[in-house]
Amino acid sequence: MTAVPRYANFAKETLAFLGALAANNNREWFKANKSRYEEQVLDVALRFIQSIQDPLHEIAPHSPRGFDKDHEFIDDIKRKSFIAVKNVQRDDCLSPQFQRKVESSFKAAEPFMRFLCKSVGVPF
Repeated sequence: MTAVPRYANFAKETLAFLGALAANNNREWFKANKSRYEEQVLDVALRFIQSIQDPLHEIAPHSPRGFDKDHEFIDDIKRKSFIAVKNVQRDDCLSPQFQRKVESSFKAAEPFMRFLCKSVGVPF
């Protein structure tokens, strides 16, 4: 098994494929280019996800467990609108420092996540 590099980023080919997909967003084009998608997008994205797993675990080692349907804040817990967004430039994902920037963004969001978890009484 090949070791996953400590820091991952995306490739120019990934962005080129996504641009081509935007211009040719139809089933026939995608079917003809599926192997390119798997190699240039899917494999690259999965490699990034694998590479960032350990750093994310260091930031937030515990996942909230299930909640009782009668929990006093169940309506808030069900919300999908608690989100923090960091805008990046298109070519940022090509930088060898991309993963470090993503990790820094997650670390910067840690107080927000702690607040949300504390607010609903779950461990962070």
